[in-house]
Amino acid sequence: MRGVFIGPPGSGKGTQASLLRERLQLVTIGTGDILRDAVHHGTAVGLKAKPFMENGQLVPDVIVNELVAERLRQPGAPRDFILDGYPRNVAQARALDSLLSELGLPLQAVVVFKIDDALVIRRLLARQRTDDQEETVRKRLAAYHETTEELVAYYRTRNLVHWIDAAAPIEHVYVRVASLLLPKDV
Repeated sequence: MRGVFIGPPGSGKGTQASLLRERLQLVTIGTGDILRDAVHHGTAVGLKAKPFMENGQLVPDVIVNELVAERLRQPGAPRDFILDGYPRNVAQARALDSLLSELGLPLQAVVVFKIDDALVIRRLLARQRTDDQEETVRKRLAAYHETTEELVAYYRTRNLVHWIDAAAPIEHVYVRVASLLLPKDV
């Protein structure tokens, strides 16, 4: 299974990715994690991304695309995976399509985590992380909404989109996500 998780920050994408990794040993690739890892290890891509991350800016598409391509082209890279937080716009989706086509790994599902902004804000402020101030959260949500509609429309033309009620309890969301991603004969 090769899929993409789309949803605003605080929608539970990371939680569901962790559960899939723990319970089903499904490889999940979070762009935030691989960006931080690349910066930590001082890779060429990490050095390009570092100034943007240090200034709290979104890392430009070309750098993120390069990072994902680097990860999926590594020897022993997984053939089945969930991308958490990538692509975040149509330009990145097109780059991903090109990469997956080159690798012979077509995308099979796009799971959209649907949740009300007010609940996202409450969830993120409850985490009490320094980057989760209300003004910052609202800006991140606005950026998410600005690009997501077009991104989802892009994937809907290929019949890949599945909507998930991300406000539901974690276990209910997990059962729904797993049922979408696992082969029906398992």
